[in-house]
Amino acid sequence: MAPTDTHDEVRMPFGKHKGVPLSDIPSDYILWGLETRTWRPDQLDLKKQMQLELAARLGIYVDRPVPQRPKLAWRGIYWEIIDAGLKAVTKRYHPDVDGHPRALENMKIVNDLRD
Repeated sequence: MAPTDTHDEVRMPFGKHKGVPLSDIPSDYILWGLETRTWRPDQLDLKKQMQLELAARLGIYVDRPVPQRPKLAWRGIYWEIIDAGLKAVTKRYHPDVDGHPRALENMKIVNDLRD
């Protein structure tokens, strides 16, 4: 089962996107929240759902719990996941590989995300 199937109803309980389903919140906001927020014990389920949502958007399906690591180490891991996802998308949609007429436009979007 894909992670998005299990948490489509999860809504952000605080902040700028309060009440909005996780699936409708921008990836950069989810990443920012995961990197900068200090999580209380009662919020760890939300943190896990945010991690799964971000992983699903990058095409990474996690079927085991995300290991707990020191707070400073997570920042590098998130960027590593995003970078791996962008590399995979780049390989898939590169104009030399993808014969679609909008391939160049798709690559511009990927390059903007990378910057």
